[in-house]
Amino acid sequence: MLGIIFTLLMLVLLQAVLGFDNLLYISLESKKAPEADQKRVRKVGILIAIVLRIVLLFVLVSIIDFFKEPFSFLSGGIEDIVHFAFNGHSIIVLLGGGFIIYTAIKEIWHMISTKGLDVDDMATEKNLNLQMLLLQVL
Repeated sequence: MLGIIFTLLMLVLLQAVLGFDNLLYISLESKKAPEADQKRVRKVGILIAIVLRIVLLFVLVSIIDFFKEPFSFLSGGIEDIVHFAFNGHSIIVLLGGGFIIYTAIKEIWHMISTKGLDVDDMATEKNLNLQMLLLQVL
């Protein structure tokens, strides 16, 4: 029972952190839109993020049973030292972690390679239309 409560608390904490990350990213990307469209980009971006998170949650819950059994070709180990078995959940977590690390490095590299980090410096990117900006937010 304690393990279930701990898992629930970890999931709630993870959702809170990821939700804050979504809000931060959407608000930063919305600064690239023309002044009149910034509020709309934030609202639509947050709405899309919430809907996608709920849809993906239901999809994962419905297919979770398919990922419980370890893949035989990804199992092995060293006798009496270490044993490992990758299942679908392990693969999803590894790929998700890799994607987050890649995205973070890409964003940090972009921030380092720009001349300035002021919003005024993004004025050259104001020619993005609303649809392209929402696509970037996704």
